[in-house]
Amino acid sequence: MNSYVIPFEKLKSKDIEAVGGKNASIGEMISRLAGLGVSVPGGFATTSEAYRDFLAQGGLNERIRVRVLYEARDYLYDLVRIYAK
Repeated sequence: MNSYVIPFEKLKSKDIEAVGGKNASIGEMISRLAGLGVSVPGGFATTSEAYRDFLAQGGLNERIRVRVLYEARDYLYDLVRIYAK
């Protein structure tokens, strides 16, 4: 799937990688319940690809990566300082 937005009714459990577990489960539930005559409100999922592209557009992915590295470094320094006593 190359779309940034996918209607729930087109999703199945096999789509976890593309839209995440909760969205794929909602799609699976809608398809199963519709066959039983249960009305479920429609909706859509944004894809993992959409999220990654959003982060890449403004350089957010790099800013997040650097921030996580700094936080991890500070956390490790704190652990060393605490347990070195």
